[in-house]
Amino acid sequence: MSNSNTQFVSVNFAEFLLENANNGNEILSVLDDIVEGADTVL
Repeated sequence: MSNSNTQFVSVNFAEFLLENANNGNEILSVLDDIVEGADTVL
């Protein structure tokens, strides 16, 4: 995953992830799922 200035999630969602994830791996897993879903053509 490359760094970008583009914001992919809202500030509220980012705060929700930080408050509810047990560790960084859970956060990365959720973000990876979002990226995979965004790349999927319906």
